[in-house]
Amino acid sequence: TSLIASEPFTLTVSAKDSAGATVTRYSGTATMSLLYSQPPSGLRGLPSTLIGPTSFAGGIATVTLHYPDAGQVQILVRDTGYVSGVTVQGTSATLTFKPKAFAVIPMPLPAFLTKPYVNQPFDVMVRAMAADGVTITDNYAGIVTLTGEGFTLGTATRAFVPLVDRGSALITGVKAASAGNGKLKATDGSVIGQSAAFGVRDATLMLNSVTGPPGALTVTAYIKDTATGLPVGEDRSTRVSVTINDQSAGTPATSPATGSPLTVFGGTTSFQVTKPDEGTATVSATVQGFSMPVHPATVIWSKSATTSSTTTFQVIQFEQAPSTSSFYYPSTTSFLAPST
Repeated sequence: TSLIASEPFTLTVSAKDSAGATVTRYSGTATMSLLYSQPPSGLRGLPSTLIGPTSFAGGIATVTLHYPDAGQVQILVRDTGYVSGVTVQGTSATLTFKPKAFAVIPMPLPAFLTKPYVNQPFDVMVRAMAADGVTITDNYAGIVTLTGEGFTLGTATRAFVPLVDRGSALITGVKAASAGNGKLKATDGSVIGQSAAFGVRDATLMLNSVTGPPGALTVTAYIKDTATGLPVGEDRSTRVSVTINDQSAGTPATSPATGSPLTVFGGTTSFQVTKPDEGTATVSATVQGFSMPVHPATVIWSKSATTSSTTTFQVIQFEQAPSTSSFYYPSTTSFLAPST
């Protein structure tokens, strides 16, 4: 018999003689206890363990119970006092309990990000919940598969070990293969659970091309949100590593950015590339920790050139709210410093 953790069920107890006939005059006090089967031990019991004399009518009692855990158990019913020196007992069939649903909770992302990028790993907590929506089923044993609704996830599964995971486990390194807005969904057979609204962002790491005289030229890199075409302004944590490919004559181009990763702020960072001679170099970068498409920059040093960039930015304007609030509201034209 399959039941739901914490949902009420009825148990019928009949007093029987040695021939299997109901002892209609029975009016003893019986106690109930659990025999754990799978797993062989547990931390939770029945909410009530006594069946009093008034519960029996014609030797039969029907009681309503609930068991707030998962797994397989039997119910042992005993009366040690009805006949002096004799224990009257019986055992139910094996009862299988499963969780009502899963609670699906994405773990916090790196600082200030509200949604992960495509291919960026993130962690998800999954909890096997009883029907009361509060109790975690410690004895749950199963394999949970995590999928996305509104976007596609890579393979993400977790086998729960009863009394070790205690019904709550972290699925680590989850990655989305596509962008979108929807929910995370955990499934094990008929047991299902969804997260709150969850989104995945598609983006490209853009590096602007620049032309100028020999010396130090500034390259700007920004993470472009595919959906908006704008820098991901909330990103203050993604780190990028810079590479330079200079096959032109003269002294090779160099940059301090090739020595240590740069962290974006407002989705943007910049660095200098220096070459004392005329020439051309390709400047690229990679995002640390996961893969993101990259649009590299071409940097040209020419004695006849003045510094110019071949990439135009759409810059976010910040205007101070009319109240004394410290929050600012964005538009998409130019940059204004907040008034004081």
